[in-house]
Amino acid sequence: MANQADGASFLPVIESKNFELVAYHHMDKRPHFKMGLQVVDGRWYLYTGHFWHNGWTVVDVTDPQKPEVAHHWEGPETNTWTLQVQVADGKLITGLEKIGSWLPEERAKLWGFVPGLPNEEGVMIWDVERPLEPRLLGQFATGGCGTHRNFYDGGDYMHLAANMAGFRTNIYVCVDISDPTKPREVSRFSMPGQRNEDPPVAPSELGSLHGPAYIENGRAYLPYGRFGGVILNVEDPAKPELVSQFKIGDFGSIIGCHTYLPLADRKMAVLTTEAILENNMDSANLVALIDLSDETRPRAMSILPTPVPSESAPFRSYAQRGGKFGPHNIHIPNHQANYATVGNLLHLTYFAGGLRTYDISDPYQPREVGYFVPGDPTERLGRPYLPTNLVPQFEDILIDSRGYIYIGDRNYGLTVLRYTGPEA
Repeated sequence: MANQADGASFLPVIESKNFELVAYHHMDKRPHFKMGLQVVDGRWYLYTGHFWHNGWTVVDVTDPQKPEVAHHWEGPETNTWTLQVQVADGKLITGLEKIGSWLPEERAKLWGFVPGLPNEEGVMIWDVERPLEPRLLGQFATGGCGTHRNFYDGGDYMHLAANMAGFRTNIYVCVDISDPTKPREVSRFSMPGQRNEDPPVAPSELGSLHGPAYIENGRAYLPYGRFGGVILNVEDPAKPELVSQFKIGDFGSIIGCHTYLPLADRKMAVLTTEAILENNMDSANLVALIDLSDETRPRAMSILPTPVPSESAPFRSYAQRGGKFGPHNIHIPNHQANYATVGNLLHLTYFAGGLRTYDISDPYQPREVGYFVPGDPTERLGRPYLPTNLVPQFEDILIDSRGYIYIGDRNYGLTVLRYTGPEA
């Protein structure tokens, strides 16, 4: 049973292997999305953006068994997603994005878009050296629909997935925040068809940088939507140059490549697509292990096996549950000392399939070694979404250096887990 902390409630569990449920908190009925973590004066603070609500929340997870909502502050009033956060060097980077940027208006309304009202866009930069007293330092505007998943691991540069003025979809933008009150664009990179003046491209072929970029050893690893996985040489941040592109063909949803995370010490990467349509309507989504021993010629070594329910589950396939089923986020370490590294165990959220863990010590034969799947919620904590079953939708994951796993779910709240199985 989940810990009954203040404001917390019970989380039902229908399947679990090699996981301990540490705590659950409904986040004051504001389901959260992306997460970032910093440690100040011995206290552990989890920063979250929200799915159905604007603004941001700080959760004190110093004692992971008793997570406490310590502070919440509001964001823009209308039509603006505040989903994305990054924390490093005492700075909080929060993305601003027009709700339903790339969706037909009727579907965007289901996500909270209100026609005729304004929205904000870009990135806000906050001082969080006093963790519960965020102070706005500066803001970077894109002139377009804003930013989605961004990368900041400290230092002078933000790496954005940004819809800039004059572009159809998100491109890569590097921004200097050495003076955070005056953020300054350093460079940008786009793929063919993204500029408004480029010849029209079919939506199924037009890529958009989903983000985040991941910066490692002078390279930017870009999950570039329908364009697949792209590597840039960014040794000179002002002059990004294409190194390679790994194409994913017709696999995956319209989102395409969602994550491209390098495992530099193994000269490989994890590439994922994202399930986006409910009720199993996407082309098959996948998680692949990519050989980068020659970064100019990436090649797939394997595709992770599709999760299968255990005998204790009341359904034969997670796709039968309704909602989304398929891969979404993996833990991204962001070069932060308080984050877990990614070794031979890969933890992924799978929407209705909960959390899945794979042993990737042999990248040619990945195998599932753990899972955690909650039962169905009894209440929608946010806006009504599409008319699908009310089921778990495990979205984001962050793992701290103590081994505690934090999960966000649009229909639940904050779930805290701990892996108890053998290390690979």
